[in-house]
Amino acid sequence: MSFRLVVVMGVVFLQGLFLLSWSAYHSIARAHGRVIRLETEVFDPWDPLRGDYMVLNYRISTIEVSAGESIPSPGTFLWVRLEETDSFWNVVGYETSRPGIEDGSLHVRGVVINSRSPGTLRIEYGIEHYFVPEGRGTPGDGVITVDAVVLPSHDLRIRTVYLDGEPYP
Repeated sequence: MSFRLVVVMGVVFLQGLFLLSWSAYHSIARAHGRVIRLETEVFDPWDPLRGDYMVLNYRISTIEVSAGESIPSPGTFLWVRLEETDSFWNVVGYETSRPGIEDGSLHVRGVVINSRSPGTLRIEYGIEHYFVPEGRGTPGDGVITVDAVVLPSHDLRIRTVYLDGEPYP
């Protein structure tokens, strides 16, 4: 074999190895990560290039800011502290710097999108869009909840979507 062929095969092998390890990391994190249940509100857009999907608005996406606190600017990363109440997780505070692991509380990472009104922040976590299988359409009426997995990086990923307590779709 020529040297060039060996180099090309090596590069292809390394790219494949990278993609497989990246996929394995996310699969393992989703399978064994901490699962939290979130309340949602649904907006049902349709896009000819994307098809059917739901825009999910979570209760944890809106954070109240006290009068004395400074409001972070759009694009700022926040580590939102969550606590479980009545089987759903809700916001109890936030930090602008990465929290230490010694306090034992659950933090998830989000980014400030805007301040809708004085004292209110809009946060996105990267799980706001959920694509439904082709031809299934989005549900009309019903209560939608989401089980999300907290990755070691404090990011959230959707694990299961529920419509009236049953897995959807």
